[in-house]
This record gives sequence, structure tokens and C-alpha cells, in this order.
Amino acid sequence: CQKYPKELMECVYYCDVVFCNENEAQLFAKMNDFKDIQNIQQIALWISSLPRFNKNNINDRIVLITQGDQPTILATKGVVQLFPVLP
Repeated sequence: CQKYPKELMECVYYCDVVFCNENEAQLFAKMNDFKDIQNIQQIALWISSLPRFNKNNINDRIVLITQGDQPTILATKGVVQLFPVLP
């Protein structure tokens, strides 16, 4: 992400599903001048709303961000859901 931010953004353009952890999401957001890199839910929404190659696909991009023992974030269609991590 740090070495190739432009190339990573170009890859996301073709992704229907993006899966990463919170550190990767924050770094991606920071490298693309996202303002609030501490708000992981907002980063997930932002990534889900980035332009897509397949605009005719009725499904929106799905973004999943893990946070260790904290709830996993799912963002799609402008909605964020949290899923608890079970012990």
C-alpha cells in the first residue's frame, strides 16, 4: 500500500469484495487523503463507495474489515453492520 498506492487504488476499481484488517484500511485511507483515518466504519463506507468497473452489476461493493477481538465491520449499499467476534 505504501509502495504502490496508485496501483492499489486501480485494483480496488475492479473489486466487488474488499477484505482487510483495520491497520490496512487505515493505511489505505491515509495514502488516499481520507480525512478521518481513526473512524474505521467511515473508511469502510468510503471504500464501498469508490468507483467500480462493473457499474451494471446490481450488487454494490462489499467491504469487510476485521479488528482483532473487536467486531468485524461490513459495509455495503451505504450501510454499516457490525458482527461480534466470538471467543
